[in-house]
Amino acid sequence: MAPGRLSSRRSTCSRKNGVEYVVPADHKWFTRVVVGGAVIDTLASLDLHYPDVDKAKRRELAAARKALLAADSRRPVIESFL
Repeated sequence: MAPGRLSSRRSTCSRKNGVEYVVPADHKWFTRVVVGGAVIDTLASLDLHYPDVDKAKRRELAAARKALLAADSRRPVIESFL
């Protein structure tokens, strides 16, 4: 790639709040460590948590689970896949 092309591409494609990483690809194991670390850091920064579920929603989910399990028990089971 020509020297000036990378900077012009970055200015048209990158976002102001986007994070970019330069990852060396000389050694696969090191590349995977760097990418894995970036993914772990990003997921940790999202502060994800399970939603709060009230009693009415729990009853609704339990009824749906019961219906799905009943429908599944009517289906023939192929022994070789168990």
